[in-house]
Amino acid sequence: MSEATELDLNQLPLYEWRLLQALAFFRYNRDVNTQALHCLCMYLRQSEGRVMSEVSFYAKRLNMTPDQLLDLIDCQPAQASDLLKELQELK
Repeated sequence: MSEATELDLNQLPLYEWRLLQALAFFRYNRDVNTQALHCLCMYLRQSEGRVMSEVSFYAKRLNMTPDQLLDLIDCQPAQASDLLKELQELK
């Protein structure tokens, strides 16, 4: 497993920025960056089923387990991309 790295995000559109500020304000006056991290984590957890469904679909086609494909995407994204391109060429 690779190590998580810091994200460098572009500035949010004005409306979303204001929503984030309000959310941070009402969550114990959190720092906006901390609140943004919490929002991203929550979105990812809520999306886990959809993401893992896609991972499982492609893992099965590659004769891998979902965990193996997830690890490959994490640690060797170029190799994962090459394998998925090969699947597309087999159509």
